[in-house]
Amino acid sequence: MDFADALRALKTGACVRNEYWNGKDMYLYLQIPDEMSKMNVPYIYLCMPDSHPVYPHVMVPWTPSQLDLMSEQWEIVARS
Repeated sequence: MDFADALRALKTGACVRNEYWNGKDMYLYLQIPDEMSKMNVPYIYLCMPDSHPVYPHVMVPWTPSQLDLMSEQWEIVARS
């Protein structure tokens, strides 16, 4: 699927990843702010897997590159 499809999937609560990313098991998750959040707009997190040697289960804000935007290798994955 392309990035537009991946973004639509994120908006429904799914997690997505690009099969060609170097870091296996990394995925994206859309955080929707609630009344307890300091943010007031949705934002995308890159989630590291529990098996990451330096940053296990760390979530960092993510911005797509041009390659990410043009890729058609996006897939829906289970949140870990």
